[in-house]
Amino acid sequence: MSSNIVFDLSSALRPADVHKIIDRIDQDGPTSVLFDWTLTDDADNLALCLVQNLSYRCEQNNIKVRHTSHERNLYFHNRIVPFFGIQPKNLELPVPERDVYLVRVETEKQLSDRQDELEQYLTQVQGLTPSRRDGLLAAFAELYSNCATHSWAKNDVCCVAQVPGFVELIASDLGVGIPSNIRDEHEGYEERSDAETLQFALSQESGGLPAVKSNVRSMGGEMHLYSGKGAVTIDANGEQAKVLDVFHSGTQVRVRVPLA
Repeated sequence: MSSNIVFDLSSALRPADVHKIIDRIDQDGPTSVLFDWTLTDDADNLALCLVQNLSYRCEQNNIKVRHTSHERNLYFHNRIVPFFGIQPKNLELPVPERDVYLVRVETEKQLSDRQDELEQYLTQVQGLTPSRRDGLLAAFAELYSNCATHSWAKNDVCCVAQVPGFVELIASDLGVGIPSNIRDEHEGYEERSDAETLQFALSQESGGLPAVKSNVRSMGGEMHLYSGKGAVTIDANGEQAKVLDVFHSGTQVRVRVPLA
């Protein structure tokens, strides 16, 4: 057993890295972990969700989590400090208004409260039309309910971010994944690829993912779904599925909607 493990996050965190980190934690059984950040301006919002998920997963197993950083730039202050409580030394730059809203929900009441907070946040996004705001709020509720109901994990997290010309919504969990659920609940999918199980989940007449898919299409947006070794992209060109070389722990859904 290792008392402490340090994970170097000096480059963009990929889902394959998350899988390796989980395996290392499960194998070594540390009492604490340290996530050592060195992020640049092109760091990904999904990486924030994944590390937040990892933090929650560790805490659920009574593993102490700490974060440090070598960076003192606006990107770091804007996105990392509010979520992980990191305070770099010699802080001279003011912390600006954050352009990312990251949230974890554990109860239905919290979901309602967070929806109210998210609505206030989206209202402040310049150029975002009321109909797009309502559509994003509906997508948030559907995706979060999906995580809580089907992932079998309590380390799910949602992120809403402003990117140039768009608003991006990410729902991420480190649960059992969609392919596993489909194979457990539906006959004939044991030999199907993970990508095919994702397409099946999106093709149902009811359910959270089909509702989000329809919602995103009505707003002229795009949706990317990753789980296991499968991925599906839905955009103006239609729906494309592919088998991945890397394994995505749990499920990640990324929605991007134009402001108007």
